[in-house]
Amino acid sequence: MNLPTVWTRWEVRYMCAAHRTECDFRYEDLSPDASSDVYMDVQRVGQVLDNLISNSLRYLPGTGGWLGVCVKRQAKYLEFEVCDNGPGFKAGELPRLFDKFYKGDKGQSGLGLYTAKVIAEKHGGSIHAMNRQEGGACVAFTVRMDASEANHVDF
Repeated sequence: MNLPTVWTRWEVRYMCAAHRTECDFRYEDLSPDASSDVYMDVQRVGQVLDNLISNSLRYLPGTGGWLGVCVKRQAKYLEFEVCDNGPGFKAGELPRLFDKFYKGDKGQSGLGLYTAKVIAEKHGGSIHAMNRQEGGACVAFTVRMDASEANHVDF
């Protein structure tokens, strides 16, 4: 499977263009065996990326917005990172962001980041959020590529 087809740079750039936002997309293959298969639920991982990108776009400034997406293929994991130059997270929000029904200032249902956490964990991975030193937010998550540690539970 050609990994960039999971969530192509064109889809990310299209979403950014619709919001007049500068976009960077980077894919790095750091795996010692790039020919190995990747086992994951592409639709669910795409759902996580869609949620993270939509959240970033919602909080970006009206002009001068920037969004970066980085996908790294490691030996056993795929690492995804979505960063922006918006206002970032309030310090008190960081420990609660992935709680079910937690809403920040502009939060909607309080289920998006919780769902992202569940999907990452079902894929044997994890998710975390942080503020960028330069300003803005970053949310990174991992999924196992071999499904050996994944929880096989239907969504």
